[in-house]
Amino acid sequence: MKRNYVKQSLIVIFTMLMLIALLLGIFKVRASAQSLFKASPKSYVEIKGTSTLHDWSMKSNDVRLSVIFTEDGEHQINGLNQLTLLIPVNSLKSTEGSMMDNKAYKALKAEKYPQISFKSTQAHVKKTGNSYQINATGNLTIAGVTRTVTVNAVCVINNDRQLTCSGEKAIDMTDYHVSPPTFMGLMKTGKEITIQFQVDLFSNDGISFNN
Repeated sequence: MKRNYVKQSLIVIFTMLMLIALLLGIFKVRASAQSLFKASPKSYVEIKGTSTLHDWSMKSNDVRLSVIFTEDGEHQINGLNQLTLLIPVNSLKSTEGSMMDNKAYKALKAEKYPQISFKSTQAHVKKTGNSYQINATGNLTIAGVTRTVTVNAVCVINNDRQLTCSGEKAIDMTDYHVSPPTFMGLMKTGKEITIQFQVDLFSNDGISFNN
């Protein structure tokens, strides 16, 4: 009788240990869960610059962005594993019309290098109140030339409990072997530009974030 009692006790203890290990495993997986987010059609990237006549801008609504966040059990972001951005050069449209667009496409060597791209190599995420501060370092490729840059973004939980991320990055076009285009011999653009973006992120899994 005593031997059976010891045997049953050992079975109970072993079962409890297995359940605890299983629960810890589930928690660990959930705590480091990953979710893929993409840019909604409302997203845009805008390039702003100066010239000898006036400021100018080019805007694209064709933002091909994918982000893999890590998140905790409360859908709070605690890291970023991967960020990839592609912008078709020919999707950029200027405030000066098609003639300026074609000049810009030529300067950006669009026929040979049809996309501007950014791919993160490391990133840091910090939560502040109802927003996330994201600092991403990666490879920015323009006109076939790649440089390492760091981009800062602020992501805010919007009314749909999705994320709206915005930020900007100033660059020198000559760092990418891009000659600032001229327009009809009258307007010469400056070599420094600012890339601004606003991206609404959504999840194919329907994941939303808590305030």
